[in-house]
Amino acid sequence: MGMFDTYEPEPALKCPMCGVDLPELQGKDGPKILATYKQGEEIPERDDWDWEKEWGIEPDRAADQIRIYTSCKNGHWVEAMGRLEGRRWVETTIVEAREKSN
Repeated sequence: MGMFDTYEPEPALKCPMCGVDLPELQGKDGPKILATYKQGEEIPERDDWDWEKEWGIEPDRAADQIRIYTSCKNGHWVEAMGRLEGRRWVETTIVEAREKSN
């Protein structure tokens, strides 16, 4: 099992397949330090985070989106994209929902 971060969108998302509230989402596009990020806040930096090594980019040119995912209590797999402005997470859009494969 790899490292990941937890993401809490605001407002909370609903599963597009069944309408239940989605739990917090996870993603591996950030620092992967088991941190929790809330939409609307800045994603914190780490002094020892090596952006060039991990993402192949300079820290001031960090990606402007993050891919996050979860499954709802009914087993639907949901993927979303979080849009960043600078380091602030400003928007979340669901991009895919499907039956979770076994």
